Amino acid sequence: MSMRAVGQNEFSVVLASVSPQRREILEELDIAFRVIEPQVDEINLPDAMETVAVNARAKALAVVGSCRPEDVVLGADTVLCVNGHVRGKPASPEEAVRYLMELSGGKAVAWTGVAAFSPDSGRGVVRVERAEVCFSVFSAEAAAWYVGTGEPLSRAGALGVSRLGEVFVESIRGSHSCVAGLPKRATLLACSDANALGRHRLDLSPAVYNLLQWPWLEPPQYFSSGGTRL
Repeated sequence: MSMRAVGQNEFSVVLASVSPQRREILEELDIAFRVIEPQVDEINLPDAMETVAVNARAKALAVVGSCRPEDVVLGADTVLCVNGHVRGKPASPEEAVRYLMELSGGKAVAWTGVAAFSPDSGRGVVRVERAEVCFSVFSAEAAAWYVGTGEPLSRAGALGVSRLGEVFVESIRGSHSCVAGLPKRATLLACSDANALGRHRLDLSPAVYNLLQWPWLEPPQYFSSGGTRL
């Protein structure tokens, strides 16, 4: 049975993303959902945490007009921060190779923002999680081969860690689901936030809520239906 909601038989969300990785993670969490693609131009700000928070909020709010009052709308955004620079999706194969070569033998921080919004309350919450990724040393030829598969062109930092791009990864500190685009802890916490979602929220016990707290999560950010932070 799917996870239960407060005062409802089943908890379900509207996922404002067509990412197959995010769909798979929601399925692993046993959360019922339907998908609506958001029409949003992603932005890259100097600050990675603010970038993913703004984009996640925008994606969730972009599909609210097609949702029911009892829905919980879920938006998410992921970037890689490499040597202090925010890396979203590459604009071209050439840029994808350049992004990848920045990672060879080094480290990057993956940031993912998860926004949960209630059309009924008119409020939402963003939870941001981060993870550190260490990469193997690889050649430009290997990077070009990977870019030739087409996978990097739709991935933050030109790397699909949950797909073929995993071959470039040496280790991950933090959660794999954060790097894949929808951190499980942040998602569960956002979807159960009473301050934002009111009665249309995931029903988590105090023991589970406490289990989900860990140091790779940033404090919650609340916002209104207009996208303004509260």
